[in-house]
Amino acid sequence: PEPGLANEFGLDSVIVDSFGFLAMTHCDNGYLHADLENVDGRAFAVQLGLHRPEGAGPELIIQTDDEMYKGEIYYGGQHGFVFGDGTRHGTRECDHRSSGETRISVTIWLPD
Repeated sequence: PEPGLANEFGLDSVIVDSFGFLAMTHCDNGYLHADLENVDGRAFAVQLGLHRPEGAGPELIIQTDDEMYKGEIYYGGQHGFVFGDGTRHGTRECDHRSSGETRISVTIWLPD
């Protein structure tokens, strides 16, 4: 098989449907949600960190399906996060106001 995202996930093709940027200076309580639901595995999203303030903590919270556990994820270097059908996630609490910096990420939605 040919290399690429579509083959990796068993899809016919992958297109960029849309993308959105998130710029965050302060967040008291991240909202856990799923961007994609009931898509039968035919779409996913890639979230990448573009800038993180010096000394910042994890950027993303991920929650298990049974809602019992939460994990925290750092975007670092050339790493991001791929999530699909029903992946519950949210922005982690942060406060970068004193440093004057902004945490910036981009989410790219990729349907089959």
